[in-house]
Amino acid sequence: MAKGSKPGSGGVLEEAEEAFDQWRANREKRGRIPEGLWSLAAEAAVHHGTHRVARRLRLNPSRLKE
Repeated sequence: MAKGSKPGSGGVLEEAEEAFDQWRANREKRGRIPEGLWSLAAEAAVHHGTHRVARRLRLNPSRLKE
């Protein structure tokens, strides 16, 4: 098992990364991150750690902790 991962994480970090990439590619201008994406990022942080997820998803770690 990889360091920092927990059983049952089921690729949630990869799923979050794909969702954020798709959202960033399709948005028309800078705007707020949708609540659903924040929820997905928070779920990934539970499994993989806040700083790792924030770095991979290009998010502010302090905002992710909220």
